[in-house]
Amino acid sequence: MGVWHCQRKPRDTASRPILGWLSGAGNPRRLAAGPGLLGKQAMSALNPFNQYSFLLIAAGGLALLAAALAVTGLTRRKASAWLVAAAALAVAWLGLRTGPSEFQAADQAELVIRAAERPVLVEFYSDYCAGCLAAKPTLDALERDLKDHLQVIRLDVASAAGRELGDQLDLRVTPTFILFDTAGREIWRSLGSLDGPAVRAALDQS
Repeated sequence: MGVWHCQRKPRDTASRPILGWLSGAGNPRRLAAGPGLLGKQAMSALNPFNQYSFLLIAAGGLALLAAALAVTGLTRRKASAWLVAAAALAVAWLGLRTGPSEFQAADQAELVIRAAERPVLVEFYSDYCAGCLAAKPTLDALERDLKDHLQVIRLDVASAAGRELGDQLDLRVTPTFILFDTAGREIWRSLGSLDGPAVRAALDQS
């Protein structure tokens, strides 16, 4: 599916918060001046395959299955099998999708990160992204198991908050997971998937 995973620490994380609103220190990603906290900036170019990968894979798989069934002779049993496959995909999507973003305005998410007493793990997701659906059980487990040590924020890239902060943080792929320490510095980032032990290791080092 073309999903990749990377972990990195930004340069000089000990002295420069990644979020410009958290510090007056110089920051090349600082938000531009504008009404409120947010300036008018263009959204980073998201990879559309990642963002809509579940829809593309599901539609392609069902189309191939329908073609195969048609070639071998369509029967009521085969049609029923196709419908079962479609229903299974729909049930899986309904069970794994995150749903509406918990923050609709970027300044709400900013305030949470700025005032957090625990490290904050931010997920940028799309409900139509296969990697996002696959990562949801791991993220839910981290949120449950580390509730006293970690705060999780989920931002839909289609929401205003997701667009604004995605541009600030140079978002390119869904899902993207970014871990911030209590000073608002990015200390870990993962693209395309979520590794629970890697998050725990980053927390231990923060």
